[in-house]
Formats: sequence, structure tokens, C-alpha cells
Amino acid sequence: MICPHAETTAILAVFDEAPADFDDHIAGCHTCQAVVDEHRQTLAVITPVLSVPPIRAAPRLRYWPAVALLIAAATVLLILRQPPPSQPSLSLNTLDPSHDHALLSMELELALLELED
Repeated sequence: MICPHAETTAILAVFDEAPADFDDHIAGCHTCQAVVDEHRQTLAVITPVLSVPPIRAAPRLRYWPAVALLIAAATVLLILRQPPPSQPSLSLNTLDPSHDHALLSMELELALLELED
């Protein structure tokens, strides 16, 4: 026989929330007693699992702005430590008379400007 309390008050009894006089009903009702026993066994299995603290997430990197600044500073230092690119010097010995007259004229002007500096 199925008891109407098996799905309601019997479950409350598992958590000690059933009315006080329901203990007398459980003592005489095998269906309700079976429901209470089954739920208590289930709780006995899952309670240790529920009491384990959750796994903490990996800590966040709080110092990322400082790390980014250090990387930027190191990059600037590397750029500044590089020797400046060598600039070819223009001399009159490099002029080839076979060049176009306008080009020759500009090269001469540049050579004169370099001599003035």
C-alpha cells in the first residue's frame, strides 16, 4: 500500500521538519520508514561532498600594469642602445661625370652643404 505521506511529510522528516506527532506514523508505516531511510542514506553519501570547500580559481595577476611598464621600458632601452644607422658621406670622389647634369648639380650642392656644416 502506498502512503500519501511518503512523498511529502516523510521527506520533511528526513530533515527533522515534520510535525512532532509524525514520528508515531513513521513507526507504524513501512512505506514512510523506507522513504526516510533511503533519503538519509543518500544524505550520508552526499553530505561529505557538499562540505568540501570549492576549488579556488587561479589568482589573478594584479601586477600586470607594472609588468607591462617594465616590458615597455626594456623595449625602449633596447632601441636606444642600438648604434645609429651609418650615414653614407657624400664626397666629390663618388661623383661620376657621366651622370645627368641636373643630378650632378644637386650632388655638388649637397657636398658643399656638408662641407659648410
